[in-house]
Amino acid sequence: MTENSESTLVTPLIDSTNVVSRSLFESFLPRSRSKVIFLFVTYCYALTLIGVTAQLMRLAGLWQVRVDSSNNVPRYVRPGIDDTTLSDLLVVSPIVESLIMIGIIELLRRCRFRVAVQVVASVSVICLVHGFEYTFAAFSIAPGIFILAGSYIYWRRVSFWVGMRMIIALHFLLNGLPAITVIVERLRSPG
Repeated sequence: MTENSESTLVTPLIDSTNVVSRSLFESFLPRSRSKVIFLFVTYCYALTLIGVTAQLMRLAGLWQVRVDSSNNVPRYVRPGIDDTTLSDLLVVSPIVESLIMIGIIELLRRCRFRVAVQVVASVSVICLVHGFEYTFAAFSIAPGIFILAGSYIYWRRVSFWVGMRMIIALHFLLNGLPAITVIVERLRSPG
């Protein structure tokens, strides 16, 4: 081997001079600027965190149980599925709750509060609203709401309208699974 070919073999794969430092939050985000990929990735994160939180709460005995009226069998309460309509899940909730979050974030941003305060305040308000009927529901959806708020903050840098569309779209997707459950149960129920 020549001296020149040996130097190419030991060249590092990562050039340390071109490495861009990324924050902890950004290291979990897709490197693509595609909105579809971003929605898919954050949807997966939110769904996973909400599911893990719900399972931990069930294991700890914090999830409420209700007796099913059709067959008198105890089952876990399903907030967002029991006693809700499709329009609430797919239209009202994504739009109204997202606009409330955006309003709180923008108000606190204009008052020059830190991003962490903006996120925690908006998440706290939405979780408080979800916790009126079932207290545990506020804690089970908190990870997903944090991801919604973070998504808005992330895309707000591009524009207000892009941020608003992204948070509403992600909220719509997160409510998609409960909506499918509502549809299937309504199709199965007699009468």
